[in-house]
Amino acid sequence: MLTNDNVSAFVHASAELHYEASSTHLLSLPNYHIGGCVFPLLAVVAGGHVVIVDRFTPASVLDTIEKFRITHINLVPTMINMVIEEQEKRARDVSSMQLVVYGAAPVTASTVERAQRVLGVSLLQEYASTECITITALGPDEHTKDRLKSVGRPFPGVEIQIREVGTGELLPTGRAGEICVRSEQCTQGYWRRPEETLGLNASDGYIRTGDLGFLDADDYLYLTGRVKDMIVTGGENIYPAEVEAVLAQHDQVSDVAVVGVPDERWGELVVAFVVAADGSQLVADELLAWSHSKLAGYRRPRQVVFVDALPRNLTGKIERRVLRESSRPDGVTV
Repeated sequence: MLTNDNVSAFVHASAELHYEASSTHLLSLPNYHIGGCVFPLLAVVAGGHVVIVDRFTPASVLDTIEKFRITHINLVPTMINMVIEEQEKRARDVSSMQLVVYGAAPVTASTVERAQRVLGVSLLQEYASTECITITALGPDEHTKDRLKSVGRPFPGVEIQIREVGTGELLPTGRAGEICVRSEQCTQGYWRRPEETLGLNASDGYIRTGDLGFLDADDYLYLTGRVKDMIVTGGENIYPAEVEAVLAQHDQVSDVAVVGVPDERWGELVVAFVVAADGSQLVADELLAWSHSKLAGYRRPRQVVFVDALPRNLTGKIERRVLRESSRPDGVTV
């Protein structure tokens, strides 16, 4: 349940997005997505305009930008890359664009460079949730190689604590745990679902996000996964994002997702689903051997599955449940 006050708090905290009466926002995300719900309001409140496309395609987005002189748009990284590729094929006049706001997944330094070169536009990342709207932001000037590993610093008016999963103990800087948030943007709970609301609310008005992460000394937040996706193997907690970040460094890995699958001996096994780079001859044994020099023993993948593409939802997030349910397909190396 999001109230007018929750949404108003988001609008008033969003000054750095620089919406004005001359702004025109392009809505191409689903309206049921939190980004599709609240971002158009920034243009409306500023006295600007909103243009809606009935369904996202890279061509329709670029054509609409050119026709209506769009200044702002919010996308997910997969969409950004698709728009860049379409612009490289057939250029439109996108000189009106001022800012692309993205979320749901990180972008690479390569995507930042291409967006600036091909689209001539800056990127701003927001880490958000339906329950708390915007939690952190990473501004255009912070899109450096090191900072891109984070999701930015707390949004104005937002307080963040990292707490031990299960106990709620407050954790120090650098320690990963559940991200808990307190702000005027946060919901009071779920409509007619008291048990889920009870699980959502932590102490002192904080909301449990269900996300895992840690804060560094400069208050930049780093995501390490979801509580429900945390892998427990041999009594050790493993955060998929940490393993994925290492495997993604291999020059023949195009995309990767790590999940835990049930195992009688260890509780769960670390399994890596890998999309190999075009033309790659990478095999599972080679990647497993390479990972041994990069990861502590309990964090190393015990199995590798090569897939053509990772399953993603409409906002670009990996559907780990689909990967887990595929269990032990042919081609897994242990």
